[in-house]
Amino acid sequence: MPSVLFDDTVSDEGSANWSGSTQVLYVACDMLALPNRAAPNPYGVTDQLTRLGWFALGDEFDIGDGTFEFWRDYHFFNFTRNLWTPEPTGIVDGSPLYSVASRIRWFIFPGGIAHLHVFG
Repeated sequence: MPSVLFDDTVSDEGSANWSGSTQVLYVACDMLALPNRAAPNPYGVTDQLTRLGWFALGDEFDIGDGTFEFWRDYHFFNFTRNLWTPEPTGIVDGSPLYSVASRIRWFIFPGGIAHLHVFG
C-alpha cells in the first residue's frame, strides 16, 4: 500500500518537501474552488477546464557548486479531479512505476484552492 508523502490544501504558489521515500507513485489533485479565470471545455465537458494550475516534482542535490533544487517539467491540472502517474519509459519488470522526487511545487491560478495528495 502506498504511503502518503504530502497531503494538504494549497493555493497560490508554493512548495513542500518530504523525508523518507523518494519514489512517487502518483499525484492526485482535487480542485476545491475554481480559479477566477478557469476556462470551460468548449465541448461541454463539465469537469475538464483550463487555467486551473500546475505542479512539478523535483529533488535537491549537490552538483559540486552547492546544494540546489532541481525541477522536472510541470504538469497542468486540466480536470476538477486530476491524476498523474509516471509514464513508462523502458522495460517494466513487474515493479510499480515511480518518479524519483523529494519535493513538489505548485501554482494555482488566483481564486483557486486545491487539495494535493502525493503517494509513494
